Amino acid sequence: RRRLQATDLLKEEPYPVNLHIVQRGSVANLRHILLRDHLRANPAAMREYEQLKRDNAEQFPWDVDRYIDGKTAFIEAIVAREAARRSILYPPLEDAPY
Repeated sequence: RRRLQATDLLKEEPYPVNLHIVQRGSVANLRHILLRDHLRANPAAMREYEQLKRDNAEQFPWDVDRYIDGKTAFIEAIVAREAARRSILYPPLEDAPY
């Protein structure tokens, strides 16, 4: 059986996945880790985030920009809170050098 390749996923529309690739040690990587760790440690926040994603997916099934915009405030609040808890300085989203 042939293994699935990332390029195989690009043959279908709409694409069945949304893949994020970030550089280790980058601000984007830090943000992902802060969000991940917070959600793992806080089941209530994880359920809230899951419901937010489901609601956005239902409301904006073909508009990925609006889907993402609908999650941004939630994510930013968690990342800022988790960074402050760990005494980590990071640039705000609009200033982040991706």
